[in-house]
Amino acid sequence: MVFKNKVIVFGANGFIGQSLCEALNLDGSYFTIAPSSTECNLLDENAVKSTLSVCDQDTIIVVCAAIGRTTEDTFSSMNMNCNMMKNIISHHYKNGIKGIIFLSSVDIYGRPPKRLPITENSYPVADTYYGMSKYVSEKILLKEMSTLCPVTILRLPGVYGYQDRFHSIIGRFINQSLEKNEIVIFGDGLQQRDYIEVTDVCNTIKNFIEKPETTVVNLVTGKSYSLNEVAKIVCNTVSRFNMVTIKHLDQCSEDNFDLIFDNEKLFNFTNPCDFILPNDGIVGYVESINIR
Repeated sequence: MVFKNKVIVFGANGFIGQSLCEALNLDGSYFTIAPSSTECNLLDENAVKSTLSVCDQDTIIVVCAAIGRTTEDTFSSMNMNCNMMKNIISHHYKNGIKGIIFLSSVDIYGRPPKRLPITENSYPVADTYYGMSKYVSEKILLKEMSTLCPVTILRLPGVYGYQDRFHSIIGRFINQSLEKNEIVIFGDGLQQRDYIEVTDVCNTIKNFIEKPETTVVNLVTGKSYSLNEVAKIVCNTVSRFNMVTIKHLDQCSEDNFDLIFDNEKLFNFTNPCDFILPNDGIVGYVESINIR
């Protein structure tokens, strides 16, 4: 078989990276290289150089790896995330490279953002170490690599799907409803978020693998839902199997703000109108659990 592209996926053990590798392998037309963190520690410059030595003009690098905000949000973790990117851009791509796709975060707009709706031109006000590391990594890539190859920056909101191990908001609500027959919401639950199903993330990445382009895009559905709305969808879906109640706790949440996006730019690369919205995505998530 002749492969269309060679794709190196850093962060293949994570939720999005694993889902992407499965999508690429299912397609069958990509030669996928997916080193684990033990096979290639991105903080080890020599290990990174060894992995990237196979790069050529048909190679796309997809960077999913990072120390997430919920895992650790410290000055140290920020430095490590930036050092991972430094090691990737420091490699001498003597045989060329087709492109780099970097999965960034809407955290660069601040928590909360200064103005809604958010566009790619919204002023970055990253106020977490994680958000700062993403924004610095974006700038490093664009400055150092865009003269060599197309650099695609995809800023992601809340990504969910069966393999997220219940770490997403939607996953957590589903897990609570199945395990405890209740969903717990801190505060009034009115804060709105944009939730994108991992299948749409993978399909969009595949589009940019096929047609690399230097651009920065908010990879969002353009439709935001309150926590109450999401909880109600989960409740209605799981209630087909057992009764679920929604419980509000009075504790204040630091996430008591809205994230609403204008995704007009995304239409230049894909059709977000075809994206899976929570009504269908949650049903698919729950059905996947029951099948397994």
